[in-house]
Amino acid sequence: MLTTPADKAFSRAIRESYEWTCQRCGTIYTPPTKALHCMHFKTRGNWSTRFIPDNAAAGCYGCHRYIDGHAAEKDMFFLKNIGEGRFEEIERIANTPAHGIKRQLKDIAKHYREEYARIRELREEGKTGYIELIEF
Repeated sequence: MLTTPADKAFSRAIRESYEWTCQRCGTIYTPPTKALHCMHFKTRGNWSTRFIPDNAAAGCYGCHRYIDGHAAEKDMFFLKNIGEGRFEEIERIANTPAHGIKRQLKDIAKHYREEYARIRELREEGKTGYIELIEF
């Protein structure tokens, strides 16, 4: 699957928002690293949810592979992470056509680069732990 600049910006912002920590096993990584991934509840192939922060979490390579191979555990992981209401909303959005999103990829990339910079500033000010991303 093609990785766009928007995907790269989104992934980096997700990993920074979780302070470069795997949300399943708790392993902390030093950026930049390819060992920590942006894992999606509804896969990146689903354009309607591809860039929604609640549809993603930071996960190490091993946890990402495990979660993607165990659908029921993946559901439980994301249900716990985002709550029942948002879980159901992501499910609903995933079943909605994503009209025009591919035409917005430059704007999406810019937005998540700005979100990354905002979170980095908060980190420099001493903010630790999860920092919520502002959705595009």
